[in-house]
Amino acid sequence: MKQNCRSGCRLHLVLIAGAFFLGSCSSLPRGDLSINTTKNEAADYLTLADNFLSQGDFNSALFFYNEALITNLSVDHQEGAIVARSSLGKVYLRLQSWDDAQRELEDALFDARMLKNPRLLALTLNNLGEYYFERENYPLAQSSLFESLTFSEDDEKIRAVILHNLGVDSLRTQAFDEARDYFEKARYLNERGKRWGEYGSNSYMLANLAFKEGQLQTAIEFALQALEADKKAENRQGIGDDLLALGQLYRRAEDLPVSYDYFRRAFHAGVQINSVQLTLNALNQLVELSELLGYTELKTRYEDLRSRLNP
Repeated sequence: MKQNCRSGCRLHLVLIAGAFFLGSCSSLPRGDLSINTTKNEAADYLTLADNFLSQGDFNSALFFYNEALITNLSVDHQEGAIVARSSLGKVYLRLQSWDDAQRELEDALFDARMLKNPRLLALTLNNLGEYYFERENYPLAQSSLFESLTFSEDDEKIRAVILHNLGVDSLRTQAFDEARDYFEKARYLNERGKRWGEYGSNSYMLANLAFKEGQLQTAIEFALQALEADKKAENRQGIGDDLLALGQLYRRAEDLPVSYDYFRRAFHAGVQINSVQLTLNALNQLVELSELLGYTELKTRYEDLRSRLNP
């Protein structure tokens, strides 16, 4: 949820009973390397998909999460299949393919409940909570997120994501002190784990919160911290969002030359990552600021670029 204004072993009895019949006659060697190779292949697909998702390439992410799911299912690697299925649901959510997202997220949660794996329960409940939040079913979103938090004690990475999402929900209801507490806790965990992209998201939301409270200088400080963290993480979308936010904040602070510079950098970032929305938002600001600053030729240039981008 940056508001991102800007990311086992079930059926024990059956399997154990079956082992008595299969153990004496199976021709498969113990610790068959082909199974481990397949699981590693599935893990590689997950890594590829995660990278594509972070870059906003949803079609490629969808393809490789599906490959990870199929590959994990082929060797009955349930933990990997649950992660892949829940991740598929998150991509469908980004694509606003609501029925597909709900199906994959609910199926992943069902399997995690059967497996009784706390880490996977935390993950799948959080992801389903994000679905409910996007669908504006806030009671179910809160219920899923709070339940996911109870399973996250042993996984700081997942816990930080859940805390961030609870902060976004608290910000929605203008419970500012509560939201700040969630974002700060998430930021502490992410800093400790050196997860700089997630730390950047936490800082971005703290900047958003400070702005809503009228603390402009504090908002700028948090936005600068978000930019620094996203650069460490090489999070290009995050960098673009941070630059745009800093341009807006400095404009509110009436420092127009600095604001212009951040919008110019946001424009270049948007072009590089092929983000029409980021590029257009930056161009709109650049046209206005060019006029205010007397940059007549630049205003004409930006107006021309905007007309070609948004005819």
